[in-house]
Amino acid sequence: MALVENDMINQPLHYVGEQGLEVEVVLQNFIPRYEDPYVGHRIASAIEYLLRSPLKNGQQDIEKARKNLDQALVYMEAIE
Repeated sequence: MALVENDMINQPLHYVGEQGLEVEVVLQNFIPRYEDPYVGHRIASAIEYLLRSPLKNGQQDIEKARKNLDQALVYMEAIE
C-alpha cells in the first residue's frame, strides 16, 4: 500500500486493510444479514475493534470487541 497522509475523518489508516479494503465496506456487506438491529450494531462494533486493534489500541480494542460480543449474546439470550 502506498504511503498516504492519514485522513482521520474520511479514511483513518487503522480502518483500511493492507490491500485498501475499508472496514466500512466489510460492514456494509455483512451486517445487513442480522435481522435484529441491536445485535447487528454490537457485531459491527466488535468487527471494527478487532480490525483496527493492530494499529490503534491493541489488546484494549480486543477487550472492547469481546464486551460487544458479550452484550450481543446477553441480549440474544434474553429475547429467546
